[in-house]
Amino acid sequence: MKTTALALATVFLLAACDRNPAASPAPRDDAPWRDMHAHLRRHSMNSGAKLVFLGDSITQAWAGNATWRRYYGPRRAVNLGIGGERTEELLWRLDHGALQGLDPEVIVILIGTNNLPDCSAEQVAGGVSAVVDRVRALSPRARILLLAIFPRGAIRGLDAPSQAAWPRVEAANRLIHRLAAEGVRVLDIGPSFLDARGEIPRPMMPDFLHLSPLGYETWAEAMEPSLRELLDAGGKP
Repeated sequence: MKTTALALATVFLLAACDRNPAASPAPRDDAPWRDMHAHLRRHSMNSGAKLVFLGDSITQAWAGNATWRRYYGPRRAVNLGIGGERTEELLWRLDHGALQGLDPEVIVILIGTNNLPDCSAEQVAGGVSAVVDRVRALSPRARILLLAIFPRGAIRGLDAPSQAAWPRVEAANRLIHRLAAEGVRVLDIGPSFLDARGEIPRPMMPDFLHLSPLGYETWAEAMEPSLRELLDAGGKP
């Protein structure tokens, strides 16, 4: 039996660590998170959405955004992002009905940044790989647009832990790029958020992590060519 490129990448990433916590479904131990999961399920189920976004607070904050309304409102998109989400928590939500009643054409995934403080790059990428596998199993007809983790932290001007995030993001993204396969397109729009010096300007990310309105406009513009192609019934990852 032929093994797919994605399956091979998954084996590599999951084998890189012993029982990767980022790749093992686990719920968050707080009622508001579970309530939000239930709320999103109720409001998205049977919505007829053609486009679904999965992710953490960076995705969740699209809600009510003028850029979201302009780009994704006409496309019947649903936003299933929850603030603070880690890969293992998103896996749990997927196992507990996050995509139930949905049959989207395209699913956009941005996840992993919240795993960075206490996971290796290999663990983060393994968690992302597990999310992609689960989404493919639950929505086999959907094309997946997997976004590389966005840059975070300042190179200059902040403390050492913030600066140290950059090498780990880059290392995780190198592994995430290996997840490209039939039905899965990997897109890195990180450079779009950087200035000429290769740093994050505050007008783009005021806290060097979360996006401003300018940041969301930049995200939408950078993603649009790939998203438009994938939403086309003939689009190929």
